[in-house]
Amino acid sequence: MKRSLLLILILIAAGFCKLFAQTFDNKIYGIVKDIATGKPLTDVNIFISHFTWGTTSDQNGNFNLSSIRPGKHELVFSIIGYATQSKSVTVTKDSVLFSEIKLIPKVYELKEVTVVEEKPDEWYDDLDKFIEKFFGYTRNPHNCIVVNQNYLEFNHPEENILVARCEYPLEILNYSLGYRIMCEIQEFEYDSWSAELKQNYRLYYSELDTSDTAVKNEWIKNRRLSYQKSLYFFFKKLISDSYTKENFSITLVTKPRIIRQTRLIEINSSTEILTINKITETYQLSFSNYLQVEYDDYYRNPKISWLKLNYPFITIDKYGYPLEDYAITLLGYCAKSGIASSLPKDYDIPE
Repeated sequence: MKRSLLLILILIAAGFCKLFAQTFDNKIYGIVKDIATGKPLTDVNIFISHFTWGTTSDQNGNFNLSSIRPGKHELVFSIIGYATQSKSVTVTKDSVLFSEIKLIPKVYELKEVTVVEEKPDEWYDDLDKFIEKFFGYTRNPHNCIVVNQNYLEFNHPEENILVARCEYPLEILNYSLGYRIMCEIQEFEYDSWSAELKQNYRLYYSELDTSDTAVKNEWIKNRRLSYQKSLYFFFKKLISDSYTKENFSITLVTKPRIIRQTRLIEINSSTEILTINKITETYQLSFSNYLQVEYDDYYRNPKISWLKLNYPFITIDKYGYPLEDYAITLLGYCAKSGIASSLPKDYDIPE
């Protein structure tokens, strides 16, 4: 009886996934070549950053991506031996876009390969700090590994600054959420004195494979929990002005403090800080100082975050994602989440 009930629940979950996986009559296609020789390049990884949409070029350098969610996206072309190239594309529900991409061969720094030396102790210290900030402070990091972490390089331009870089994409296996993530580090800089973390990545998600239904069920549950605690879920509920129903409360404050606030202005409706552009189906978020966001989970364990806009206003798409780079400075709970809790932008849960 229990096994039958479990099977029914899995089929319902699968049905939900199909229901909310929209299809669009659009595509991006083209050809990838070597800029010097003009020859087509095979097996180039082509993906839309932060999504699960990706492919590889065939033996003639051709590629094709279809049924892409409308919006402005970063299309990335990556292969070892060439500099990664990306371009901004704006996709509509029925657009057909062609791209001819010419990749530039990459010159790598010559390194000693005949003698394999143990990494110095300082490298392992830097690795521990990087992993801590990169994965974030959640339970998920215990189930995440970086397969090729030995490629990571660290330096300290100042005593309190840790900078991480990698010549190759990092391969991350997230056994808690069920994703394999390829990550290109564009920026990672952590200041231990101010606790400020500057980070920017190109991410490509693909599903891990398992035949274990219990594991798949766990992935479904964990993804939902991660999404419900995310900034993007809050933005989506802010857009629909239903954030209070999801146990969020928001307040404008002058400083990010839990107690002894000098000024508190409670926000009772999202329209006080959010305006809609009906033509572009986007939303403009604007407020002064800090927006304090408090989330009460079902265990009565409040989680508080503070948001500070890096521009006079920022634009959010209808799915809850900011369109500007470096749009928000985060403090508190949301600032502690990392790659281990991240989900592809095409993930969604049933309403």
